[in-house]
Amino acid sequence: MNYLPFLILILFLSITYIAGNYLWLKIIHKDTYYFNLLYCGFATICLIIALTLVTLTPEAGDMFKQRLIIDCIQSAIAIMLLIMLHKKVVWKDLLRQINKDRQFILITTIFLLVGILLGFVIQEQVLEFVEQPFESLEELANLAEGKPFWEISILLFGNNSRAAINMSLVFPLIPVIGGIYVIFSMLLNGAIIGIIGGIIDKPALYLIVGLMPHGIFEIPAIILAASIGLKLSIFLSKGIIRAIQDKERNATSILIEHLRYGTESFKVLYIVILLLIIAAILESTITPALLAYLD
Repeated sequence: MNYLPFLILILFLSITYIAGNYLWLKIIHKDTYYFNLLYCGFATICLIIALTLVTLTPEAGDMFKQRLIIDCIQSAIAIMLLIMLHKKVVWKDLLRQINKDRQFILITTIFLLVGILLGFVIQEQVLEFVEQPFESLEELANLAEGKPFWEISILLFGNNSRAAINMSLVFPLIPVIGGIYVIFSMLLNGAIIGIIGGIIDKPALYLIVGLMPHGIFEIPAIILAASIGLKLSIFLSKGIIRAIQDKERNATSILIEHLRYGTESFKVLYIVILLLIIAAILESTITPALLAYLD
């Protein structure tokens, strides 16, 4: 396997981080908290592009190694985000923020449940919409079969942290479209769970054991990530509308005010990443052992 493209990718991400950090301090003259958040989103976009290119290459034998390298980098980005947030985090503030955002958490949870219901009840119709991500999950499972648990953990954590960063940091920065993306993602994730529950030719206990150990950590993490992104998208869209409508106030100050409210929940990503780390470890160790026991 040719490692040169990945070395170039790592070098590119390193240079852009150093240069971006320098310019942020030089121009903005403020703490790099928001720069680090934006950089994690930027790096994730770069890794999505790299992952897309990897899936288009014909070297199927190297597919697992290529994905593993990309997910190693993605995991490093997520851990970097975790360390950065750790310096800012106070647990009382986190719990207070989650309580404050409960309406957004409720909305994203409802869409997830609706997706599960649709996937379970009308499988054939919904399967058309989830066929591609469903096949991606199957491909990921096939690639990971027989691999060491630590490699599977990296693959799972990289994949899930990429989805979480997308929903909370990347797409919500696009007004209106970001919110639609978050809602669609929750419906899609729910539909996949519902379809698996509907088509699996095993007792209900098999499904519960297969989902429960890691799902009690992974599902809340995805819900929290979605609620962060939905809140940001809504406040950003409202800020733009208010800035256009209010002729008496400065448009920039209105937009900044709404962005401040929309981004205050970013600190909750600390919990999201911790939950995803636990979920990845459990899904690569405990879940397979329990399923093997049932078989």
